[in-house]
Amino acid sequence: MSLLNMLKKVKTEYLSFDNHPAWDLDLENKMHYLNGLALLMNVDDEIHDSEKEYLSILLNSFELPEETLNYLVAFAQKPDQKEILALIKSFSDRNIKYVFMFDCLMMAYRDERFHENEKTLLNDYFEMLKLTEKEKQQIIYIHEKIRTQDQHALFRLFRSRDFLQKNCYEYLLKYYDIKEVEDIEKDLLEEIRNELKFEQHEWIFCENSRSSDYLYTVSKEPVTNRQYLLWLQWLYDHGKLVFRNENQEVRYENEKLLLNLGKSSIVFHLGVFDCPDEKQHLPVTAISLAGATEFCVWYKQITEQEISIVYLNIWYSYQIHPKSGICSDYNEMAYVKGNGSIVFTPEQFRKCHYFKPTYIKNDETDSNMTFRVMFSSSTKYY
Repeated sequence: MSLLNMLKKVKTEYLSFDNHPAWDLDLENKMHYLNGLALLMNVDDEIHDSEKEYLSILLNSFELPEETLNYLVAFAQKPDQKEILALIKSFSDRNIKYVFMFDCLMMAYRDERFHENEKTLLNDYFEMLKLTEKEKQQIIYIHEKIRTQDQHALFRLFRSRDFLQKNCYEYLLKYYDIKEVEDIEKDLLEEIRNELKFEQHEWIFCENSRSSDYLYTVSKEPVTNRQYLLWLQWLYDHGKLVFRNENQEVRYENEKLLLNLGKSSIVFHLGVFDCPDEKQHLPVTAISLAGATEFCVWYKQITEQEISIVYLNIWYSYQIHPKSGICSDYNEMAYVKGNGSIVFTPEQFRKCHYFKPTYIKNDETDSNMTFRVMFSSSTKYY
């Protein structure tokens, strides 16, 4: 035996599931359990070493002798109908059937390809073990997210009360070294904070009725699709979003409209907000005033740095422009204290040009409207 093969054998014999839920079954039911899994091993007419390795891990977990693997391989090659019926009869009315289906999916993906015959047998198992369609879809979903270590999905999964109990698959979390929900949340927050590091520059605010102008620090570019969808994903993961109007309107839990998906580059599918790669760093559009201001509130919560939309006082006339004199390429949204919001066209964003604002309603979106953020401190500019 070569050194590499020897090390591989040692590793397989060493690995086991910590507290596998089927560990305390009696010997007869343990064998029913393992025989059911063994059938998956040969349903595609090809037994792979990786599949035998998985059975070896289960044998270690169940404290059964290594020689049992030879019996399981022989059973897979020449199955016994009575044994299959015994499996169904033993597990169909017991919660261990959920665990069994997780292990079936693990076996099916061991050879890194999902054969059509494996899919057929899995569907037969789901049906014969009397699992509902909802339970079936949940098991498939949970297995996929654990196997791919999708942190956003796992975070939602751990917080949700609508999914199977965690003790049905906790042994897989330990096997894949999946973190606890609190640690996942910390990782996600760190990822978001890194994405929300705005490049900044100074703008001059000129109020005609005052003797002084003011300098404000403003984000150099409008908020991007990528930055905004991270916020939406965070809200969704925490159960704070609702969808209206055939799922086109994304609203806060208090029914404030945030975004119109029909007008935006952001899409939502299977619990995930996303955007085409080429549009990730373009300004987010089709947001409402609430969608912009609530983003700023959330930003402060996770970064402890206060920001707001570029805002104006309705009682004063303004000139506003970057200190460098560079005009904006976008239609910009700004908050007008006490009276909704206005849209600035690119032409209005030029040096020494008064605004002729177009008012928009709080619950209105526009496919061309973007926004940037302003940091709270200001200084006089003479």
